[in-house]
Amino acid sequence: MAFYCTRIKNIGICLMFLGLSTMLMHGTLRYYGQWLDEIGLIVLSFESLKQLDKRLKYIFLPPILGIYFMFTENFLVFFSLAFIFWFIDQTFCKYIGDTQYHALWHISTCIAMFYGYLNFIIE
Repeated sequence: MAFYCTRIKNIGICLMFLGLSTMLMHGTLRYYGQWLDEIGLIVLSFESLKQLDKRLKYIFLPPILGIYFMFTENFLVFFSLAFIFWFIDQTFCKYIGDTQYHALWHISTCIAMFYGYLNFIIE
């Protein structure tokens, strides 16, 4: 039972950090908020993978974050993809209607995470 509680506790802490960092990013729209949000996503993904494969050790997390920070300035690919999606949104908005797709993405992601993490509880 202790393993179960620790596993849920670790994921819960990661989810709380991600929630706070996401609020900071969306609330301030600052670069440091974006960093914290992306770090929160990386840490949550790492913790989820660690729960699935016990051989994965926390020693690998700092190099992963280091690689993220090394390439965070090379955002041309991400900027290009974001521009394409923005262009599609602006071009086809009149056909799609006035829907908050970013908010729907967040809601869908939360639902997917809920059902995904149910596997940890049911397991």
